[in-house]
Amino acid sequence: MTSSSGQYQRRLSRDALAALYRRTGALVFRRCRLILREATAAEDVMQDVYLRLMKYGNFSEEKEISLSYLYRMAERCSFDYLKNSRKEIPMEPHSELFTLLQEKNCSLTHIEASLFLKFFYQKCTPELQKLFLLYYLDDYTQEKIAEELGSTRRTIGKRLKKLDKIINTIRAM
Repeated sequence: MTSSSGQYQRRLSRDALAALYRRTGALVFRRCRLILREATAAEDVMQDVYLRLMKYGNFSEEKEISLSYLYRMAERCSFDYLKNSRKEIPMEPHSELFTLLQEKNCSLTHIEASLFLKFFYQKCTPELQKLFLLYYLDDYTQEKIAEELGSTRRTIGKRLKKLDKIINTIRAM
């Protein structure tokens, strides 16, 4: 396969992919589990991330693959899994995401955080889900999020305000 510059790029060797999996697999699994809430589903999706990387990735060395790239793949695969499975997501009161909401979202109460999680998993658009994860979980600045999502900082600010409105709507219930 050729790249746009005309140089030949090969896919990762099995050894390089195995080394990448050993180095980053636990982190990718944690991201999948944070989104999917079930260890077995997270394992399946994590494996799908590396299978897609093996099948479609055009990287010649494992060091070319950043952790943020793997996280975005994990999020995309996790959201695809949720959309395709249409399963009810269990709301664990002491989950990592619940704790994160309490710490970073103006100390949401247990009920407010549970309602937000339910909305997040069932009705929130993939764009807002990605934004939430980048801003609250990864502590990215608005500029870094705009760069990551291919958007403007102003658009990101508007979407963050939309997330705040969702949270305030839930609080008013």
